Amino acid sequence: MKLSYLEVVQTATGYEAATVTEAYDPWDCRCTYLKRVVLGQYTRCNRSTVDPRILNCFRIEPNGTTGKVVLSTTRVQKTQMVIGGTQTVSYSELSIAAINQDPGQTPRKDFTYTLSDCQ
Repeated sequence: MKLSYLEVVQTATGYEAATVTEAYDPWDCRCTYLKRVVLGQYTRCNRSTVDPRILNCFRIEPNGTTGKVVLSTTRVQKTQMVIGGTQTVSYSELSIAAINQDPGQTPRKDFTYTLSDCQ
């Protein structure tokens, strides 16, 4: 199973979000390393008081407006029922939208992680 997660870290100028995935070393297939891809850099991050995994991060531009670089996480509760059955299964996911409209960036990336796997 490949390792994959989202990290949000505080930097000297604000916050930075990145996806981290396990990748194989191209020179030695027995070795792996962590590949970090930055999604965006933010001026402010507001965390939920109920669950710190729920947050909204955004960039404030020099003119004081909110920029076009936003990270938003949402807790989604899902309930499934097997067709023909009566038993239901409920689980929670962390849905992540990373919007980065800086030149040369992918405008939007979406990720979903099982909430039980999130710290």
